Amino acid sequence: SFFPLYPTGRPREDLHVEMLVLGEDFLMNGYVLGCKETGKGAVVDPGFDAEKLLKAIESANLEIELIVLTHGHADHIGALSEISQATGASALINKADMPLLGGLNTKIEGTLVEGETVAVGNQEFVVRSTAGHTAGGMSLIHREVAFVGDALFAGSLGGTKNIGDYEQQRRAVSQNLLSLDEGVTLYPGHGPATTVGEERANNP
Repeated sequence: SFFPLYPTGRPREDLHVEMLVLGEDFLMNGYVLGCKETGKGAVVDPGFDAEKLLKAIESANLEIELIVLTHGHADHIGALSEISQATGASALINKADMPLLGGLNTKIEGTLVEGETVAVGNQEFVVRSTAGHTAGGMSLIHREVAFVGDALFAGSLGGTKNIGDYEQQRRAVSQNLLSLDEGVTLYPGHGPATTVGEERANNP
């Protein structure tokens, strides 16, 4: 009965955000984001379809400096090697998810740490833990948008393996995501974009 009002998000004056539905049999959302003032950019969760991501980067005329992984599941890192090679960008993930990467851990050049700030041009994102779906699940929070990986979806929560992980994730989402301004757009790893206000009102 609930579907978000702006399922691909809304245009922002100073921030470029492009949601790309990637994959064939199994779909996920990867993102190209950039600072409109400086032309610097980042890729969030390059799960599949490196060519599609690279075309979006070229179309937006962005210089990609970072690749940010919200967590280490295979469907969020499948095109990491190709995007790393094509852009020369540094890839970041929380260290707790490094074991999930297998051989791709050689592509990681930095870590996402709770409370630190990641800069994309003149745009700043605060790193917040949203662990539970994975041990090192992280969200990137801007004053207008948040990239939340598989921590939270429109109308639901990301899957967990046990009740302890579920409770951890539910607390993290409540404290670090649903506490944000109601107008903040939430960009998840699967399904439509939503907002903090819509999730407060509709998410069970």
